Amino acid sequence: MVCASCGAQGPIHGDADAAREAWLSAIHAEDLLRTVIDESPDIILMKDWDGRFLLGNAALARLYGTTPDALVGVDDGAFNPNQEQVAFYLENVRSVMRGGKTEIVMESSTDVDTGEVRHFQSIKKPLLGPEGEPRILVIAHDITDIQRAREQIEARERSYSYAMAAAGDGIWDWDLRSDLVTHNTKWCDLFRLDDSRLQHPIEVFVDMIYPDDRPEVELCLRQALEGDGHYEHEHRMMRRDGTVMHVFDRGEVVERDDAGNPTRMAGAVTDVTDRVLAQERVRVTTEALIDAHLSLERKVEERTAALAQANADLRRLAWRDALTTLPNRLAGMERLKEEHGRIARGGLLGGGAHDGRRPFQGHQRRVRASRGRRRPATRRRDRSLVLARG
Repeated sequence: MVCASCGAQGPIHGDADAAREAWLSAIHAEDLLRTVIDESPDIILMKDWDGRFLLGNAALARLYGTTPDALVGVDDGAFNPNQEQVAFYLENVRSVMRGGKTEIVMESSTDVDTGEVRHFQSIKKPLLGPEGEPRILVIAHDITDIQRAREQIEARERSYSYAMAAAGDGIWDWDLRSDLVTHNTKWCDLFRLDDSRLQHPIEVFVDMIYPDDRPEVELCLRQALEGDGHYEHEHRMMRRDGTVMHVFDRGEVVERDDAGNPTRMAGAVTDVTDRVLAQERVRVTTEALIDAHLSLERKVEERTAALAQANADLRRLAWRDALTTLPNRLAGMERLKEEHGRIARGGLLGGGAHDGRRPFQGHQRRVRASRGRRRPATRRRDRSLVLARG
């Protein structure tokens, strides 16, 4: 209240000493409140309808490179060079004051000294002044470090997602407590599932395993959960459109409870259908080549045997008369050659009567000399018998 005689302002009290004590107490309470406000790491401020500061603490003053007292009576535009932010502040506080309800707002502000953009989570509560004029109290908590950490995580997740998409891998995260599996969109694409739903019960995965492969996959998963936590298996899957695909699935237990029981497993699945089909084609082609090679070897053996038989037949036809089947002249000459060779090896030809000539030359002269003599028929018949026996 204001004193009518002197114009002093302060609490009304009948006793002067009591009034002084009340005044000092109020000043002390105000100083204490001011200390609490200025020591708070959060920005605390109060504004009127036009966005002018009625109160600002030391944290706000440090952000704007000024003092708490210099804040009073001016708006953000006096310190913040980012006019887009200033316009947002004014529109937002007026919106909250019009609504008459406390709101939590995510907003940013630029540090005047460094130009750094800081991020805040602000609680904004509309109030009324002594004359009923609208005011607003703002308590803004600096979440810059949290925001940057979140952005880094999101950036890493995007990079990882891009890498997995490029590799064609579907990512899965299995919560063993709820038996819900969370996927990326690639996982849904691989199995022809609706990618607007990125979480499915584990039964969806189990039902898609090819029936003949299901027992082995379930055994492999159970051994991983009960053992070292590593899971790896290649099997067939049934897509929702009925087609069969081959996948290479792998994962690791990434979380356990206090008792050591697995609570979460994460992994990736890769479509290896093309590789498996290519390997099958190679296998079929290799087997066909082996069969063709064995067949060729058999044909070569059969052809070789046929040629050997043909050669024997030709030799027999060449040495014997076609009508009588008796040995012909060629057979006789071959027989004589063999006999002369045998005699020569036995030393029966030659001796001192060959006059320095080769033994066979003397034999040739005797053969020529005997050609003109007529031999008895019995000897010709004997010779024919000898040739026949040959």
